[in-house]
Amino acid sequence: MRQVQTLCITAQQKAYVEHRKVYVSIQDSILVDEVEYGIPKDIACDSVSFYYNAKGNMSKAFSFHCSNTNTKMKLVFQVGAGRVRLEKE
Repeated sequence: MRQVQTLCITAQQKAYVEHRKVYVSIQDSILVDEVEYGIPKDIACDSVSFYYNAKGNMSKAFSFHCSNTNTKMKLVFQVGAGRVRLEKE
């Protein structure tokens, strides 16, 4: 989850610095601006797609959940500020 959080923060910074939309899609893998990152097979995550606009703001607010046999985690994405925080469930 910390890696997902870092990828999202990096995508936000890229959108802001390059003054353009940067898309993020999380399905069976994580796709950030057309670069694919794997998710370990023992981790199950929600599916979600969104983008950061040229000002670094998110297209929508939501909570994103991942879990394995030991732990459930949640990332909370706040629209407006584009902030993301990690919470253990």
